[in-house]
Amino acid sequence: MEQKIEKILTAVTELQESQTGMRESISELQQITRALRDGQEETEAKVDALGSNIEAIAIDLNAVKKKMATKEDLLFFDRKIGEHDRELDKLNRRSS
Repeated sequence: MEQKIEKILTAVTELQESQTGMRESISELQQITRALRDGQEETEAKVDALGSNIEAIAIDLNAVKKKMATKEDLLFFDRKIGEHDRELDKLNRRSS
């Protein structure tokens, strides 16, 4: 009978130690979960900031595109400069 009680006490002690280990593991997992959640919140904030930066860059780029001379504009200016140079040359020849 005493041997059975001893076995039961040993089993209860092992269960208590196991339970203590599980509590410690649960506590560690909770800390890890909190750290992951905090890291995720930081990452989300950074992604939001990047999104805002990209949006601002896109707006600036569109503004630059609207103000920028096109290839057709440059061809037109080149042709006009050529025409004006020829007209100036003709005027210079007449006045000489």
